[in-house]
Amino acid sequence: MARIVYFTIQADDVLRAVDFYQKVFGWHIEKWGGEWGGSDEFYLIETGTEDEPGLPGTLMKRHAKVDSQLLNGFMCGIESSAIDDDMAAVVANGGSLVSPKVTIPGVGWVAYCCDTEGNFLELRQMDPEAA
Repeated sequence: MARIVYFTIQADDVLRAVDFYQKVFGWHIEKWGGEWGGSDEFYLIETGTEDEPGLPGTLMKRHAKVDSQLLNGFMCGIESSAIDDDMAAVVANGGSLVSPKVTIPGVGWVAYCCDTEGNFLELRQMDPEAA
C-alpha cells in the first residue's frame, strides 16, 4: 500500500510563509542550498523531533495559480494539542479561519484554516471522549 511520506507547501511569498509556519507550529525550516524548478526559494521543513518524528516537507515558490473557486490539491491535517490556541495563533500570524471548530464524536475536534498564502489546512485535536 502506498503511503504519504512527504509534503510540499507552495507560497507566493515564501519568507512570509516560512515565518507563519515557524511561529504557529514551531516547525524547523531552513533554506536549501540549491535551486529547484528554476528558483532558489526552496526550504526544507522538519515537523517533528527525534522523540516525536513528523512528516518531512518543503516550502517553495508557487509557479502558477489555478483559477478556481474549488480546493485544488491535498489538504494537510496538523495535529494539535490545544486547538483553540492554534486557531488563535493562525489568525495572529496572518492566516484565517475557514470554519469554526467542530466536534467529531469519539474522535476530537477539527477546524479548517488558511495560511498566509491561501493554502487550506486542518487543525485536529484528538480526544476519543469528545461528544
